Amino acid sequence: MKRFWYTVLTLVAIAVAFCDAVALHFTASNTTSSVNGKTLMIMIEATTQNGAAVNSLVTNAHFLNEIDQEWFKTFIVIAFDATGVLRSVVTTNYYEVYGALSLIAHSLTGNSTCEEAFLGAAIDSIWRNNAAPDSIVYIITSAGSFNADQTEYLGINRNTQPSIHLQYILVKNPACPYTINNTYDPTFMTAWIAVNFESGNVFKIDAENVGSFVQAHLPTLYRTKLAANPTNAFTCLDTVFDFNVEPDVRTIYLYSLSANATPIISRGYASYSLNTVFDDGYARILSLIPDSPGKYTVALTAYGDCNLQIRKYTVALTAHGDCNLQIRFEGDFEANTIPTTPIPNQYQNVQADITLILDVGGDVPIDKRADLRNFFMNALAQFDVGWEHNLHVSIIIAYGDDGIQVYYIYGFKDILDLSTLNKALAHVYNDTNSKKGGQTVLSE
Repeated sequence: MKRFWYTVLTLVAIAVAFCDAVALHFTASNTTSSVNGKTLMIMIEATTQNGAAVNSLVTNAHFLNEIDQEWFKTFIVIAFDATGVLRSVVTTNYYEVYGALSLIAHSLTGNSTCEEAFLGAAIDSIWRNNAAPDSIVYIITSAGSFNADQTEYLGINRNTQPSIHLQYILVKNPACPYTINNTYDPTFMTAWIAVNFESGNVFKIDAENVGSFVQAHLPTLYRTKLAANPTNAFTCLDTVFDFNVEPDVRTIYLYSLSANATPIISRGYASYSLNTVFDDGYARILSLIPDSPGKYTVALTAYGDCNLQIRKYTVALTAHGDCNLQIRFEGDFEANTIPTTPIPNQYQNVQADITLILDVGGDVPIDKRADLRNFFMNALAQFDVGWEHNLHVSIIIAYGDDGIQVYYIYGFKDILDLSTLNKALAHVYNDTNSKKGGQTVLSE
């Protein structure tokens, strides 16, 4: 009997999607190498032409307090103008970033043009400071990179260059009326390098919104992976793009640059309301918590400069060296009550496929089966159960030694909700066809 109780009360998540790591006492981890210990570089044009953007960044510099403090081990602040690099600060203390930005804001120069050299200086600093792969680089300027700078950058041996995420923030400035979809403008090639070579992105931002944009944008890069850049050469005429959402995706982020349209996400005939992370009427960051894995469609139709990027925030589970999840519910069924007090939907974000292998042979007393059903209902009521919900449940029954095999009684699609599960368990435990004990069928 004791052997039976421990066997029947083991629920195995055979296809874990994602899990509330805090509630189930698992540790969330990135699916790649460590996401921490990176370098954050802020490279900013320190000219009067770009002064409003510098001041906006200083005003919102407290964003460094709001990020995971393990993410970055090194901070680099570089000020430049048309003559080259003016100042470079490398520190492990993010408080010194505030001081460096404030000093830049009080020492702006008049040496500005619409084509400047900053790409080469950025990668040179990344090399010299041994930045970890997947570090973040913001280049904040109203200028584009001139041809020689681009040529030098593109000539770098990609095998020896650490991978970075280059975020090109093009500050709107009437003195530099460049676009990013005109291949003859220096801003086009700079944006193309950021998006296509460095897993980064490009944004056109009003100067006064630069600081609030970085404050909203930077946290969305933590533990996220680039999924796609659906637009072609920074145009979005009738852009429709299908992408897959894997089971471990917790959040979808859309980054768009367009003057007259907002991206939409749909799945089949259903469309979704998107959460706004940032929106200044031109640059946007939108998010969606997917309701289930599968194929989603994003659409954006806009004229003029336009760009669209998709990133996914994923959470994998590590437990005992692998990513499988086992939940055990064990109770003393000699007692009069079942020791499970459910909190409805407390684990509603846990996604998993659960298969119950239930013994309905002679070892299972008829008078205990109602208790067993109540136990499972109490335990699973804490999850969002159902085929179109987060926790999918299937049921296999095993007879005693007078049975010849286990039977797959209810598939995942058969259990629609808790009510269906309750009826399924009632049906299973009303099965009295097997009179013998034993569990030989489980060894087959």
